[in-house]
Amino acid sequence: MGDNIIDRHAEDDADVFVLKWSSIMKLSEIFNEKPERWGFRGDPYFWDYLREKAEYMDIITAQQLQQWISEEYQLLSGKPLTDEYMDFAVIEQFKHGGMSSGGVDNTWWMEEGIPLLIGRLNALTEVSATGCVEVNDIVDK
Repeated sequence: MGDNIIDRHAEDDADVFVLKWSSIMKLSEIFNEKPERWGFRGDPYFWDYLREKAEYMDIITAQQLQQWISEEYQLLSGKPLTDEYMDFAVIEQFKHGGMSSGGVDNTWWMEEGIPLLIGRLNALTEVSATGCVEVNDIVDK
């Protein structure tokens, strides 16, 4: 981690490391907190699927994020992600029982899920404007 440290200083009982943004942040950060409500039963599974893939991805632009989500949706469902009312796909790997099991709601993703993720992405990229982020590392003393 030494090459990624820009500055190190002591603050109270903690060592504070200022790290290069690109060396620690991955796209999965925007998926950490799940929404309180979903469209269909398969939506949380699609969210988890995306989060897992994003663990290895660097931060991207909002346009790239929307394109990536649309591509993953089409890859899994065989159909495009649209904003047509009541359009959805049933994705086999997300079926876990119940009447609407495996259903992924296009409307929810287009109107709520993707805008939520873009908002979080924008907040992260604002923090990264300097190219750095502070990480507190509490050291036992």
